Amino acid sequence: MGISLRNRNISRKQILFLIAFLIHGSSAQDKCCTLPNLSYSTGNASPHECSHLNCTEAFIYVEDSYGPSNLLFNAVKISTLTLIRNKGKADMIQLEEIVHKSPGPAVTLKQADLEDDCFENLKKITVDDPYFYCDGKNKLIDIEGDYNKTMIGRLEKVANETLAVCNQPRPVTLAAVSSTVKSPVVQSATVISPVVITLNPPPPICPERKLPAVEKASNNDLLLYIYCLSTEILFIIATCLTILTFKLYKKLCAQESRRLLSEALSKFQDTEEADQKNETAVTSAPEVQMERKIAGAESSKLNKERNAEEI
Repeated sequence: MGISLRNRNISRKQILFLIAFLIHGSSAQDKCCTLPNLSYSTGNASPHECSHLNCTEAFIYVEDSYGPSNLLFNAVKISTLTLIRNKGKADMIQLEEIVHKSPGPAVTLKQADLEDDCFENLKKITVDDPYFYCDGKNKLIDIEGDYNKTMIGRLEKVANETLAVCNQPRPVTLAAVSSTVKSPVVQSATVISPVVITLNPPPPICPERKLPAVEKASNNDLLLYIYCLSTEILFIIATCLTILTFKLYKKLCAQESRRLLSEALSKFQDTEEADQKNETAVTSAPEVQMERKIAGAESSKLNKERNAEEI
């Protein structure tokens, strides 16, 4: 009986632990990453806590880097996406919605490396003002490079569904019309205007604006570019100074070797001259002694002859 109670207690603990784990997992899946994911060749600024989430509210920017591959693979809903020469194939097969809240393209692909099954489940691209992209100058998706036609067709189909409103007139608020004709109206009502208003056309519903995160990211990009440029300039200067120092060192070594060689030659010549003088002195000494002996013999002979004459 005691053993069965223990088994029941253990099973209850396991069940409670499993329930807590499932609750935690489901709550984690409901969360969205609020920090931008930046990946460059010089470094990666992807938040680690976002790697296991399937949703992000901030933009994703990858250039010459691998990028947040786990987030892209698990993501069901993302914000602005930019992939420029990313390393490693990006797989976004589970992606269902792209929510774009800033000016510029919602999706930018430039020489990106993508799996062929990307955007298979993509159903919607949501933007604040779809009429912003109706003039043809502003692109909702910006694509450069060669890709699988089926994959790009899926992305373009969803983009065209977002831009289907371009065939309809823009909604105009009665507040904007009242400011033109100066008549009191209820500002909360909206109408679809079938004609173009020529007197002071109303401002766009969603004027162009930059989110603080986008402005901060652009400033960070500028600082990063300046840092990389200054680093390259310093590297070039250091390389030139190293080469110049090496050449000066070789030149000084050559001059020093010439000086030592000239000193050695001069010492050798002085030694040869001294040896020649010594040899000359040695060879001339016996001749001088012979001359002295002959002169002494002649003088002694003359002395003897003088003495004989006197006698």
